[in-house]
Amino acid sequence: MYHSGSQVTLVNPQPPVELVCSKNSVLNTLLLRDGKPYYSISTLDKSVSCTRITDLRTQELLVTIQRRWVASDTITFTQRYGGEKLKLKEWLRNSESQETDLPSSIWHVSTGNGNFMWKSDAQTRLALYPEGSLDRPLAWIKAGASASFFIQRDAESFIDEILPGFVILEQEMREKEKRMGLFYSEPTINPRRVFF
Repeated sequence: MYHSGSQVTLVNPQPPVELVCSKNSVLNTLLLRDGKPYYSISTLDKSVSCTRITDLRTQELLVTIQRRWVASDTITFTQRYGGEKLKLKEWLRNSESQETDLPSSIWHVSTGNGNFMWKSDAQTRLALYPEGSLDRPLAWIKAGASASFFIQRDAESFIDEILPGFVILEQEMREKEKRMGLFYSEPTINPRRVFF
């Protein structure tokens, strides 16, 4: 279970770990730490139906995300949940806004380490917090020439449960931004299905 370091006053807290995407893609990229490849995110097919996250230091497959046309999308954690496939919509749930009936910018995720929420944030683009506590993000994204993903050192022990949320939500945000750009520049409809 994750325990926040906020209960202890730190004089010189360690800086977060920065993972930089080697390409402007979250579906096919390396996550670099201090210039060295630590994680690989790979999507091998053009239909974007299977994305794998691998720890390059150990060559261990951490997570497989399967997107499907008919059946539910699934996520499989190699070292968690007994390696069983989980329904993606049950693992990562989008909150519904009570006022507008439109999806909000908060996604809830239940993990073996506790309950967390991803939240869209103007300063950091997307941030992960312990559920019910917006004091200190555990992980966040800063967009730029190449996206940077930051994670607090006390959350590194369950990075395999954090990275899939980053991949799924960042790709979803990019798809929405792309569609909005296409919508305003061309009066055509993009037939590509978004799987998230």
